[in-house]
Amino acid sequence: MIAISVRPEFLVEQFMTSIVDMPPQIRAFISNPGKQVHYCQLPLTAEMFTAANNLINNRLDGKLSLLYTEAVTLELLCAAVRSFYSLPAAANPEYTERALRCLQAARSLVTRQLAPVLTIRQLARSVGMAETALTRGFKSVYGETIFEFSLRCRMQHALTLLRDQQCSVDKVSEAVGYSHPTSFATAFRRYFG
Repeated sequence: MIAISVRPEFLVEQFMTSIVDMPPQIRAFISNPGKQVHYCQLPLTAEMFTAANNLINNRLDGKLSLLYTEAVTLELLCAAVRSFYSLPAAANPEYTERALRCLQAARSLVTRQLAPVLTIRQLARSVGMAETALTRGFKSVYGETIFEFSLRCRMQHALTLLRDQQCSVDKVSEAVGYSHPTSFATAFRRYFG
């Protein structure tokens, strides 16, 4: 978990041009000058996930480490501020603790089982949720579909295998759930450009 604490003045100075353009959640935070602590949990986008991973896996030392941490934290804060603009005007549905645990279990299962790729039906049965509740809840809580998350996990793992462990394309394609290396190569090229 990563938490970012920020002063309202910093948000105004760095990110806002006008109070009129602000999302209601940020406007409420800035307009309350008291000492109250505001907490807001946002759906985790792919961009935010990557920045959080970069923060956690910082391999630099000394001043470079501090500078890198500050830069990536600002990147994460930018992504968070941007995600406020994409939040629906209506309140997000409240999820029970059980539903949130099931969604977390689904996310964890997708992360661990890259091949063979789980279907929505298999995933829903594994975590004890209805398929529609799983797909809607996953998108609402994590900010991306199960397919998008699964593809991102598989492609990141493939990149690690290719770059760091120098595995063959055949082995990598099998490890991330592709039957044919050409299908994997096409998907990999499309994902990473």
